[in-house]
Amino acid sequence: MKKQVLTPIQTSLLLALKNEHLTSLEILHKVDSISGILNVYNMLDKLKEMEVVGSYVKNDRNYHYAL
Repeated sequence: MKKQVLTPIQTSLLLALKNEHLTSLEILHKVDSISGILNVYNMLDKLKEMEVVGSYVKNDRNYHYAL
């Protein structure tokens, strides 16, 4: 298996998701080093491509979690 190299911001986001499942807006408020909701979406997309983050819909909200 290829080892994944994460940026410090990606690591912060992943650590936040290891503690609890969060919406994008909750991630934005919890991870201080991310500025702007579009940056959250871009980061989540990259982490999903790396297969370290998953998502699901509950009560019409998208939740994200660490795999």
